[in-house]
Amino acid sequence: MTTWQLFATRFPYTAELAIAAAILTAIVALPLGIISATHNNRAPDHASRIVALVGHSMPIFWLGFLFQLAFVFYIVVPYGHGNSIGLLPSNGVLATQCGICIANPGSISTFTGSPLVDAIISGNPAYWWDSFIALILPTVTLSFATLGALTRVVRSSMVECLRQDYILLARSKGLKDRVVVYRHALRNAMLPAITITGRIVALLMSGVVIVEYVFSWPGVGSALLQASTYFDVNFLELYTLVIVLIVVASNLAVDVLYAFLDPRIRY
Repeated sequence: MTTWQLFATRFPYTAELAIAAAILTAIVALPLGIISATHNNRAPDHASRIVALVGHSMPIFWLGFLFQLAFVFYIVVPYGHGNSIGLLPSNGVLATQCGICIANPGSISTFTGSPLVDAIISGNPAYWWDSFIALILPTVTLSFATLGALTRVVRSSMVECLRQDYILLARSKGLKDRVVVYRHALRNAMLPAITITGRIVALLMSGVVIVEYVFSWPGVGSALLQASTYFDVNFLELYTLVIVLIVVASNLAVDVLYAFLDPRIRY
């Protein structure tokens, strides 16, 4: 197998994990940052601050081991004659041995290299479900390390926007608080959040070596670790080139979103 073939085979797994982690980060961090800003220096804000601090300070490999320990060894369901099995799988891209898995999901045809996408194209919901279950723990582990940063950026931007004069004017007109927060403040507060989101996506897409190693995820991150061990310069150079392209593409996407969110921005 050539270097490019190896990279092309591994990259869809990393892309699947990175996209899932980015989506989860956005789904959790945006509402958490908004709630924290609208309840400044109250209980929700303090809880958000704790989550962000833990996400920044906790080693990601240790968090992955904790999730494996909790959902594989401690949280179990009955299985067979007096036996038990973990609720979630500990590793791999296809979960067939866990409490909520399907034991025999069948097979799929390879179109994109991503198990979730290929399962949809192949029309195999059982395989899609097992692939989705296998994705849960590495996705949560990976997103937990990044959602803290995005939460704090959204909070600080929202707090600054909520103090502006146009927000005071909107409130004086009798607009509902929901309209003021989500229609007037959030759109302006999203610009710094979009910037850090682009960096987060580029980081995730580059292949997080630790998470892929802990969960035996066959992406480019684990392949990078093997390549560095065996001094595979060709793979390391290809990896660097692709990551540079991903960073450039993410920065371009951020610039386009800037112009979409704020019509005053022109290039």
